[in-house]
Parts: sequence; structure tokens; C-alpha cells
Amino acid sequence: FLNNTPVVAVMIPIVQRWGKNIGVSPQQLLVPLSFASILGGTCTLIGTSTNLVVAGLLKDRFPSSDVANIGLFDLGLYGVPVMFAG
Repeated sequence: FLNNTPVVAVMIPIVQRWGKNIGVSPQQLLVPLSFASILGGTCTLIGTSTNLVVAGLLKDRFPSSDVANIGLFDLGLYGVPVMFAG
């Protein structure tokens, strides 16, 4: 599992080449790539930097609470349905 930013950086040349091969403007495929990356990033703690920031803020705000201990896949409970609905 990776952060969504490097995944997009790796996939850009692949998507551009694929667009040329199938006769579709590569620019038409880059926005869906971005949206898919954002939706996929909601599934894990390290998926987006925002998830990490919020987890850190929760830990700082509520240091003794179990609510502040967010595991790697805890966000998947909410992220996976959002990803499929998106």
C-alpha cells in the first residue's frame, strides 16, 4: 500500500501511452486517474497525507483515548464503501 501521490506519478506515463495506443486523448484519462487515486487513498492510513495529519491531530488531542489509535486499515471501514460509491 502506497501514498496516492507517487502512484499517480508512476501511472502518468503509462496512462499517456495507453491513451495514444487506443486513440483517446491522454488528457481525458488523467482526471479519472486522479479521482481513482483520491478514492483509493481513503482506504488506508497512509493512502493520503491528510489521513496521517488527522491521525496525528487525534493522537495529540486525545493521548489516552483508544479512539486516537488509528490502525493502518481502520479507515477502510469507511473508505472502501466511499471508494465503491465514488
